[in-house]
Formats: sequence, C-alpha cells, structure tokens
Amino acid sequence: MKIENKFQVLFKGNVYDSLNKYIFQKKFSKIALILDKNLKNYVYFKKVINKIKKKHKIKKIYYYSEIGEPSYQFLENEKKNFKFKNKAKFDLFISIGGGSTIDFSKGLAVVSKNPGNALKYMGFPVLRNKPVPIIAIPTNCSTGSEVTFNAVFTDKKNKKKLGINSKHNYPILSIYDPKLVGLANDQIIFYSSCASLMRALETYVSRDSNIITKFYSKKSFFLITENLKNALKQKRKESYLNLQFGCLFSMLALSNAGGGAAGILTYMLSVKYNLPQAWTYAVVGIEFLKKNIKLGYTDYKNIAKLDGKTLNLNKEIKKIENLMPEKIGNTHTNSYSSYKSSIYETLILKKSTLDNKNPVKYKIKDIDDLSKKISIKLEKYF
Repeated sequence: MKIENKFQVLFKGNVYDSLNKYIFQKKFSKIALILDKNLKNYVYFKKVINKIKKKHKIKKIYYYSEIGEPSYQFLENEKKNFKFKNKAKFDLFISIGGGSTIDFSKGLAVVSKNPGNALKYMGFPVLRNKPVPIIAIPTNCSTGSEVTFNAVFTDKKNKKKLGINSKHNYPILSIYDPKLVGLANDQIIFYSSCASLMRALETYVSRDSNIITKFYSKKSFFLITENLKNALKQKRKESYLNLQFGCLFSMLALSNAGGGAAGILTYMLSVKYNLPQAWTYAVVGIEFLKKNIKLGYTDYKNIAKLDGKTLNLNKEIKKIENLMPEKIGNTHTNSYSSYKSSIYETLILKKSTLDNKNPVKYKIKDIDDLSKKISIKLEKYF
C-alpha cells in the first residue's frame, strides 16, 4: 500500500500576506499571472490581483480564454508568449481560476522549458527540464488541480484526452480563498461540489481503495453534504471553504485509489459533445449511484458514518438532487437519441473496464436502462 500526497495549502489568516512572503523567500523575480478571463470584471478579483502586483513586479498578465478544457493545439499556439529564443521568460506562474486555467498553466509550465510541440507531452512524458513552478489559487470546488500533478488536455483534432502529467508539476503552493469561490453563480458552485461528491463516492467503493483513501472519501462526503445547502442559500464563507476541503479530500482519494465507472462516460461526453466535465460528472455519477443501489449494492452506506455520526445516504442524495438547477444552459442542442446511442455504445465497448471499476456487474438490460436515464437527464440539463 502506498499513499502519495505532495501539497501545501494556505487558508487561514491573511493568505495574501503569506503568499507575498513566500515569493520573497523563494526569490522569484520573473512572475507571470495566468488568470481566468471569466473573473476579469469582478471587483474582489481585481483586489486580489492588486494585492499581488503591489508587492511584486509582475512581468506579464495573461487571461486564459479557451472555451472548455484546454487543448494541446491552443497551448502550442499560446506558448510563444511565454518563451524567448526557446527559453522560459518566467521563473514563476501564479494561476488563479478554475480547473481549466490551472491545468493550462501546468501545461504551459512544461512547454515553456522543454522543446518540441505540445502534443509531444501528451500522457506521461519524460521531461528534459523541470517545469516552471506554479502557485495555484482555485476559484471553484471541483478542480483538485491545485493538489495534483495531473493536467487535463484534449487533442481536438483526434478527439483524445490524455492530459500532460508529470510528477514535477505539483503546484509548489496553493491558496484557498472562499471569497473567490463566492464569485461564481449557484450553478457552478452546485455542479463543482456535486462532482467532488460523486468522486468521493466512487473512490470509496473502488477496488483499489484502502483504509486511508476511504477516510479521505468519508471526509469529503461529510464536508460537502453538510455545507452545500448553506453555501447556496446563505452564501457563507465558511461553507465555501469547507466545500473546497471536500474537493481536496475527494481528489486525494482519487489520486491514490483510482476513478470509478462514471469517468468512462464523462471522458466520452466531454470529448465528443464538449460538455463541461464537472457538470457531466455530477449528472452521470448520481445515476450510477442510484442504479447500483437499486441492484442491491449496500456498501455505499458506510461512507455516511464518521466520528460517531451517521447520515442517511439516500436522504442526502435526494437533498442534492433537489438542489440541482433546472437547466444548465442552452449552449448544447444534442438530442436524447444521440446521447443514448453514444452512452450505450461506450458502455458496451468498455464493458470489461466497466465491470472492473463499478462495484456491480451490469447485464445488457442494466446498461440499456442506465443509458436511457442518463440521456434523459443530459437532454434536460444540457
């Protein structure tokens, strides 16, 4: 059994004073800010940027603008802004935004100091040079990118998503600022938190889980179920912060126990239909959970027991479903039949992987029924 965690998170007191001290101690002098374009006009976001700019000479401010998850093609095009004569212009990236912004920063950290096309670093590359160090400040409750080395990247031309994954690419420091999370609308807060919750549930029943990863999953489950409603209804900073910790624990579980069956579909749906992965994970994960319980699987209930406290799993999931927004948006116009055929074909094609990752082995009729239920939800929400 091996548990690997490598992260440092600031979350108490004046985190930006601590950040500035850290930068001075490490003697970083060529700093680039890589920021989520969607946050550009928020007053508090501007205040955060100014707190950093007042203490340090920022050489570049870049706003990440690609729609959806970052692609290798976009990274290849943008890297020219961060290199000079094939050498990195910067010795530190500070990345503030959602998972895509932080993942883009990680990819940029690699290609800024290593030669060749971005596609060369698809998967788990061997790096000639260590990447540019990254400080990550996430603005949602599902990325987990701030505590892992993985970075999601898609090859849009060939419809592949293998990421850029190097153990040299852990952020050297991360900051949790609940006020930044509070800038997001309720849909983003709900779906990012729900995706982390589904991640916790799937890793809890993973065949590769162990006593430590199960604790991570349990802690995540309690933090999210006990704080999501307050975050949405009362807008409490403490609740936002607890949701971020729920995300952190679910990502630690995933990193050490592996993913579950829902990931098979979220990968396909994000690549083929360009659906937001966190939002899709929330929808798909709940349907897998309900199907497994219906087929008699009972071990999920143990995740709802921690420190002498027991929650009713079914009631908690129902509460989550009742909080689900009626519509995510009108940017996708895919039909039920299109979703249904793609989901069914994917699960049949990946049947052996499905059997390995899911705690219940599905018959063909189960796959057909699950495909229908997920497709109805996707058509409704997307």
